[in-house]
Amino acid sequence: MEQQPLLPVLPYSLIVGQQSLKLELELAYIAPRLGGVLLSGHRGTGKSTAVSGHAKLIIYSFPNPLSTFSIYAASLSRLS
Repeated sequence: MEQQPLLPVLPYSLIVGQQSLKLELELAYIAPRLGGVLLSGHRGTGKSTAVSGHAKLIIYSFPNPLSTFSIYAASLSRLS
């Protein structure tokens, strides 16, 4: 069974002209209480590209220091 080649994902840092979209994605990641981001816009404005790049960034290289688990683990390490 042959594997299909993965589609390349544009690096998140190379996306330009979408500063508000990038800010919203970053804030939703840092503060999950926001409940998510709803993206809308014309076709070809980079919505899917931005989300794919952001997902790749957080999955592979960008830990969230403000996540509930990180805060809990940090508090436990201070107790011991």
